[in-house]
Amino acid sequence: MSHARLLRRAVLVVSLLTLTGLHVQQERPAAGWRVVRLLPLTMCLISAVANTINTVSVADSAPAVLYSLTMGLFTYHTLLLLVHLLRRRRHLHDLLRRAAALEEATAAQSRPGDHTALRLQTVTTCGLLISASTLGTASFLSQESLSHPKYPIPVAVPPALQAPPGYWVITVLQVLLTVALAGTTLVFELLFAGLADAVALFQTRLERYCQEHIGRRSEALDDVNGNVSERQPPDHHQVGDAEKGWLSSNTGSVGPLSKAGLWIMDELRPRVRPVTSPSPIWEPPLGCPEWSPELERHLSHLRTTHLSVSRLAADAAAFCSLPALSLYSCVTTNILLHSYISVNLFGSDAQFSGRANTLPLGSVSATLRLLTASCAGSRLLSSGQQLHQTLTEAGWPDQTPQTGRLALHLLLERTRRPPAFDVWGLFVVEKRNILSLLSFVLTYFVIMMQMNVG
Repeated sequence: MSHARLLRRAVLVVSLLTLTGLHVQQERPAAGWRVVRLLPLTMCLISAVANTINTVSVADSAPAVLYSLTMGLFTYHTLLLLVHLLRRRRHLHDLLRRAAALEEATAAQSRPGDHTALRLQTVTTCGLLISASTLGTASFLSQESLSHPKYPIPVAVPPALQAPPGYWVITVLQVLLTVALAGTTLVFELLFAGLADAVALFQTRLERYCQEHIGRRSEALDDVNGNVSERQPPDHHQVGDAEKGWLSSNTGSVGPLSKAGLWIMDELRPRVRPVTSPSPIWEPPLGCPEWSPELERHLSHLRTTHLSVSRLAADAAAFCSLPALSLYSCVTTNILLHSYISVNLFGSDAQFSGRANTLPLGSVSATLRLLTASCAGSRLLSSGQQLHQTLTEAGWPDQTPQTGRLALHLLLERTRRPPAFDVWGLFVVEKRNILSLLSFVLTYFVIMMQMNVG
């Protein structure tokens, strides 16, 4: 299953689960969807406001305040996701259409294991979120008595609704709302990691294309030049690079393009052959590949496809920047709060001690899901660097026309900085960032333990 197809199915499931119509690709959804999607948005907004009131004025103990705050952050984060996905719905479907088009354009270089990483990250993300949600719900239902103020999400409730009929209505609505919120969080995390992994796969396929249609020329040139060097007499002095008919690596900023000694000429630098007396001028051996329409077609295909991949990566990063920043902030804050609850307040309040048992599990689940997305970002960077290295080591004819040299120069300069998923330029989504976050949290946890023991 391709990236675009899997992500479309995830959007469809969450769209039906939340009644938001995210799967509708028309520019303006039907009136029914526009009316129905007000229900989850209104419920989420009311729950967030009621949770804030409960945190500020109703909660009467430190564990209650911190637990209400953590659940409130999750609610506000998911409300932001819902609003963002609804406002950028057409942008989302445009990204998925472009991903499907690039999947088809690079299908000739596909391999059987191309979508293994996608399947693993999908199963991991779904399993972690479902496990944490199931255990949290089971912990809530396993309490001895279910009555006000015990709710899945702590909220301030008017006195008229605190009686059993009103309590059970609010509890059932909150359970349904929690399922919708978890589904919204899941679909964004799948989109976030799936788009990054899709761009990484397209770059890997472009690298394969280069190896199949361009890289093999370098091997042929190695063999040809090796045979020529064997025929030269051993006492012949070494001729300079410019004298051999090839440009050295210091003639431009692009650098060497093959082990055979072929280099790109800067279009502004004249080619000079130094005059030496006794040494015969070396000419390119027979069989050296020349510039051909086929090679020009391969280079043009590489340029246009890589440009489309780079634009897809930039637009996907812009689409995910605001929700990703909210996700990182929410996960970091919840981890810190959960650590404080676990170390200092665990078991001090009988009302919240049962639900506090599930807080570390929620933090671990969110952190691992964030790590999954960060791994996709690292694969994106790695595939871009590998593509640039493959293009750099490919063999190119010396008799390349000026237009071809300029096109190759621009392609190499573009691949020199591989696309990445950055969050408004604040940081790049990769494994090093999540490891730095975990290191900070671990330091905080150790300090809290030492303060608690002291």
